[in-house]
Amino acid sequence: MSDFINTENKDFKKFIVFKYDNEDIEFRVPFEHAKISDLINELMEDRFDKNDEIQEEILPINNDKIKVSIFPKIIDFFKHYHNEPMKNFSTPINSFDLSDLVQEWYVQFAYGSSFTSITEEQVRDLRDTILAANFLGIQPLLKLTLVKMGILTEKNTSILEKTFKKGVEESNHSSKEVNESNESNESIESSEN
Repeated sequence: MSDFINTENKDFKKFIVFKYDNEDIEFRVPFEHAKISDLINELMEDRFDKNDEIQEEILPINNDKIKVSIFPKIIDFFKHYHNEPMKNFSTPINSFDLSDLVQEWYVQFAYGSSFTSITEEQVRDLRDTILAANFLGIQPLLKLTLVKMGILTEKNTSILEKTFKKGVEESNHSSKEVNESNESNESIESSEN
């Protein structure tokens, strides 16, 4: 069964299909929306410019880089940013009120329904959104989420520390497994020679 989110619009002719490795999940996004991503723009612009017959390109995505649960939020950001780019603001910021920095839609996007409290799940989603924005090179989204993180740090340090510590431990555990697997493969190869 495929989870396929189609953001097709008759106005767009070129699409990026983000296909998750080892999962039957893909997201179809107009290139015009996705090209705010430095990575997408760098990888795909030449392909689309050089060949008018190409209608879509498949881009494999690893769930470790961009969580499946976060991708619909990234698509919402792509779509809205295409229609109304986020106001640019300079850092360091002089206000802890995001509405002083960006339009209302971006404030709602960043905070959702809660401006004063945050759950561990929301912190994990924020962390995963920051990692995805960094990986894809979506500078406006990265800037927005990092500012939100800074604002939250002022108000909710204990829950942030707990959640990010878990994330670091998970990452270190995954890295250790990869290193052990690589060492095992190297010892098998050397014994075969």
